[in-house]
Amino acid sequence: MLEWNKKFSEASIPVDVFWMDIPYTDDSKYFIFSEMKFPPALFSDVKADVYSAGRQFVVITDPHIKYQTSYRVFFEGS
Repeated sequence: MLEWNKKFSEASIPVDVFWMDIPYTDDSKYFIFSEMKFPPALFSDVKADVYSAGRQFVVITDPHIKYQTSYRVFFEGS
């Protein structure tokens, strides 16, 4: 993400938003970022870099929740 943000800026390509789809999740559990793909410490830097370029993130969630009793969102929702 840092690289994309940098390259779009260097090439003066207008980008307002980075869309975060299913691959951002931890095992398709919405509202939980994959720590492997987005380590919390690095993701703070990514967000700061993206926001400082005047861009935003949109995190996509689909209308289904993964059936897994250890998944907090499923457990609280049921």
